[in-house]
Amino acid sequence: MTDRNQSTTREGLQYVLLAIAICIVSIAAVKFLGPMHRSEQWLHDFRLAYLTPLAEQSDVVVVLAIDEETLQLMPYRSPLDRSFLAGVVDSLATRHRVRAIGVDVIFDQPTVLEPDQKLRATILGADVPVVVATGEEEAGMTRQQLGFQETFLDGMRSGSAVLNIEAGAVRTYFPFSPVSGHDSFVRTIAQAAGITAPSEPIPILFRRGAIDNASPVRVFPAQSVD
Repeated sequence: MTDRNQSTTREGLQYVLLAIAICIVSIAAVKFLGPMHRSEQWLHDFRLAYLTPLAEQSDVVVVLAIDEETLQLMPYRSPLDRSFLAGVVDSLATRHRVRAIGVDVIFDQPTVLEPDQKLRATILGADVPVVVATGEEEAGMTRQQLGFQETFLDGMRSGSAVLNIEAGAVRTYFPFSPVSGHDSFVRTIAQAAGITAPSEPIPILFRRGAIDNASPVRVFPAQSVD
């Protein structure tokens, strides 16, 4: 074999060995980087849960929760009675004068005509901004549901309620839906309240809790709005 042939053979072997090394590194990355990333998230969760200093309870955000006691007051459990929702929105807008209202309920089908009309009229006529959550086809909604949603929310402010789940939790604020690109529910509420919301994804700085064992934000049953 000539020196030139030997050199070519050596170069070929070097490329083969390099390719094998790349494959080994790639397999190792897939095998070990995933667990490393999960470990990093676990440590981040641990710091938030146990090491973050307690703070005063937020005086900016209030949640009116639709819980089991709320549902027991309804003539039917699902879809939620829209006359009840209309009363909650009206009370928040007229009696409490909040900065903005976010209705985290998906309206994807008709119920009873009069309550449906009442809720639409209340939201459209409110003196404060009202933002309604929307679902998307990529998140499982049918064409029929999307059609009703579009008709029912005509003229209203809305934002996508589709969430990006990372390791079992929502960890990142997204200004836009990760599937459709529509403004997110959270971003739209912030803007309605006069807050300049970030235009890029950012990690959510969860609060560990509040002083005196209070929840980070105030939570009341929706029926106690008055």
